[in-house]
Amino acid sequence: MGKVGEIMQQIFGWVRWRGASLAALLLTAACRPEVAGSSPRQAPTASTKGPSVESVPRPSGEFAWPKGARAAVSLTYDDGMESQLVPAAAHLEKAGLYATFFVNEIKDDAPWRALRQQGHELGGHTLHHPCPRSFEVPTTPSEDLDLVKMGLELDGDVAQLERLGQASPFSFAYPCGITWVGAQQSYVDLVRERFFAARLAADEGSQGATDPYMVPAKFGLLTLSDLAGAVQRAAQDGRWLVLGFHGIGSGWLITDTQVHEQFVMELAARKDVWVAPFGTVAQYKATKISGK
Repeated sequence: MGKVGEIMQQIFGWVRWRGASLAALLLTAACRPEVAGSSPRQAPTASTKGPSVESVPRPSGEFAWPKGARAAVSLTYDDGMESQLVPAAAHLEKAGLYATFFVNEIKDDAPWRALRQQGHELGGHTLHHPCPRSFEVPTTPSEDLDLVKMGLELDGDVAQLERLGQASPFSFAYPCGITWVGAQQSYVDLVRERFFAARLAADEGSQGATDPYMVPAKFGLLTLSDLAGAVQRAAQDGRWLVLGFHGIGSGWLITDTQVHEQFVMELAARKDVWVAPFGTVAQYKATKISGK
């Protein structure tokens, strides 16, 4: 666990759980994964891999997902937490699913490099996870950064991903879901220069359908019924659902271990959704939209 992970463990002692603070905290993000197996799984590619999906009638007007799938689902894990290595990665291995782990600064490369080698995606989340002061999260305040400093954060992201064995194009998740620094200067253009697609930390409606650097995500779904319901609605609407997690069984913003395991097993059993890493789906969509 890196420096950010150690700091974030103090969150529940630092944050005052009241309306705005709780909502803000729910936007925090990062991650990492990887597991071994006697028969290594093939990592999914944008055009051919992912869970087997039956050809089923699709809702009119939906995006054309692979193999007749009605929707796409990406599982994302933020902040490079130990509980994402154990037990979350083991759950994914058991289900045969691949996910994206958006990581901050890493101290021990080995487990995250292993995750990547197993076929999971590692994404950038800045090294030091800046958040606005109003969020009351004990990390670098967004207001203390300018575009130059944020550029260095993002360059550090890319260097770390390369060191961990992640090939480009790279994916990114905005820490705390915030896209600005300093006096609310947008740094989205800096992200565009270095990454292929980027995820927000809230469900912002449909803008992610057209802007790959503002992809919405759902966080805070802590029950099996809530998670399954979100997948079902995505299948009905024929869209891309990005789910965000933090701690699995321990850490912060915790999802119960049994809930997580049962959810990924049930998700893997569905024949009407394509489950693939964030970057894989983003690349697939870009290819289909461009017609190339």
